[in-house]
Amino acid sequence: MENQKTQHSMSLGLYEYLLLISPNELVRRFAWKIKQFFTQQYDCTKANRLSPHITVGTFLLREKLESTIVSSLERFAMTVDPFKAELDGFGSFSSQTIFLDVSNKQPFAQLSKGSKDASARFTSNNSHFSSNAHLTIARAMDAEQFRDAWQDWKDKSFKASFNVNEMILLRRPFEKDKVSRFEKIATFPFGGTDPPEGQLQLQF
Repeated sequence: MENQKTQHSMSLGLYEYLLLISPNELVRRFAWKIKQFFTQQYDCTKANRLSPHITVGTFLLREKLESTIVSSLERFAMTVDPFKAELDGFGSFSSQTIFLDVSNKQPFAQLSKGSKDASARFTSNNSHFSSNAHLTIARAMDAEQFRDAWQDWKDKSFKASFNVNEMILLRRPFEKDKVSRFEKIATFPFGGTDPPEGQLQLQF
């Protein structure tokens, strides 16, 4: 019966969508190294499944509605002023997730709210838009993994900044018992004026 439900979802073209902010190349490479270390040192197998990113929102949607929601998000993005992301230190959720924390959460919260409003007509019952911006290093950790990793990393210093001037939309087929790879389907440039490029700082 469960397999029938999964096949039914696939036949209806149901996809899982991930709307995200990607850091610049230097921050992305550095975060990848940390994620790979977590995989090797603490056996956190989910640490390196996705490229480093800050989630704006996730939702389920039928493929037939994809072009409509892409157009809606594109129109919203043109109203957004680019801003600077500030990463500062490590944080954790519920003894299962460790992340690089974002110190200036307000512009990300506004971005998530605007994206939610732009897509609410199509995704209101199957969506989550983040109000607590962060860049996940490892998630779904067991108690021992979290204890060992958090003890090693909770007091480490990490500071970085990068300009945020676009959002990216990924998708993958929604299959309850199988995890497939996301594919990139759209980029939404922000329509405002770029802030001055600051000095990138990495302290680790």
